[in-house]
Amino acid sequence: MVLSQAISSPCRWLRVLDPASGAAGESRSVQAGAHGIELVLPTDPSLARVAGRVVSAGGEPLAHVRITPLRAPPPGLFHAYEMLPVRLQQSVLTDEQGCFELPRLATAGATLQLSHERTFFSSVSLAHVEDLEHLELVEPLLCELQVVSVDAGDGATHAKALDGAGRQLWFVEAHWQSTSQMLQAQIRAGRSGVLRLPETAKTLVLYAGERELSRMPLALDPGRRTLIQP
Repeated sequence: MVLSQAISSPCRWLRVLDPASGAAGESRSVQAGAHGIELVLPTDPSLARVAGRVVSAGGEPLAHVRITPLRAPPPGLFHAYEMLPVRLQQSVLTDEQGCFELPRLATAGATLQLSHERTFFSSVSLAHVEDLEHLELVEPLLCELQVVSVDAGDGATHAKALDGAGRQLWFVEAHWQSTSQMLQAQIRAGRSGVLRLPETAKTLVLYAGERELSRMPLALDPGRRTLIQP
């Protein structure tokens, strides 16, 4: 068991957690310096097997996706404490078929965080999932794209990407020692940096300031870099 505490002088808030399942007892306010405190971890009625698989938007099984179950602290505990969710247990990795299993998880208030080098970092709430043992989590693969020869006379300043429903998508751009995530990619002297965006991107829109210059269809391939030459 793990005791979770937050300081609020002259009291402390305590609760007990089972790191194997994420089951938690109620939070208690305890006078600082008190002795003989007894915390009870009740049987969590939401314990369940959570299993499924992770695939790309094209249906490709994704191996080695790290899945970490998290639970937010109870509402109203303390703002400083609520900034960080409580890690429930060790994360698991998907196998070669993209499958994963969490044998006993306290699902009430839980989310699954997914991370993989070929996708965006994302999270999935279990709050309204009906079939916890057959999850199908779709994570679009990131693809490389670069704008390489825009006519400088057009005055292109930036680009945006849209999916098939017209929703704007995020770009990722790598720098010397960091990466940045943005909704529009800068274009300088007719070129952009090497960008990454989801395989679900279907349209690239070029702008000169607030003025739209052109729209180009996209058919991204996760296995190669797409060069845009308007």
